[in-house]
Amino acid sequence: MSSIHFGKLNLHADDERLLLTLEDSEVMLSPQDVTRLEDYLRKYAPHERRIGFRVPLLSLPPGTREQFQVCLLDDAEVIPLVPVDISLTGVLVELPESMDPDPVLRLRISFDDDGCDVMASVVRREGALCALHFLDALRAGELDPPEALLGIFGQLEQAWLQSRVD
Repeated sequence: MSSIHFGKLNLHADDERLLLTLEDSEVMLSPQDVTRLEDYLRKYAPHERRIGFRVPLLSLPPGTREQFQVCLLDDAEVIPLVPVDISLTGVLVELPESMDPDPVLRLRISFDDDGCDVMASVVRREGALCALHFLDALRAGELDPPEALLGIFGQLEQAWLQSRVD
């Protein structure tokens, strides 16, 4: 069971529930309550700039994960990257520690037979993880990703939702 403590407030979580305790009082939250709490807390997380949902790729079935690819298109080569999660506005990838990416990159994103090339900017780098923002995902502050990216994301989102039901 995972736990975190804030003074007298304690949160304990396992795969099925979240338990909050404050001194001698307990509140058990259902998965739906946790989702509501997450949405509420996200409003006050200054580091969270995503506009949409992100698909956690590691939670997808292995066959689905293998069909999804993110590659860096360099001048003379195509460099496969290890994707961690994706949203309509960006992707989190693992890079080799020795790789020092340019501030703006050209990526090829593909799933099954669908693919698209997008320009992305490096938002942050922490060790091997690199957060990339799709430059063409927003227009005048509104979410407007390329159609091909919408299709790929929709398939991944659907696979993720199906994995939650199974």
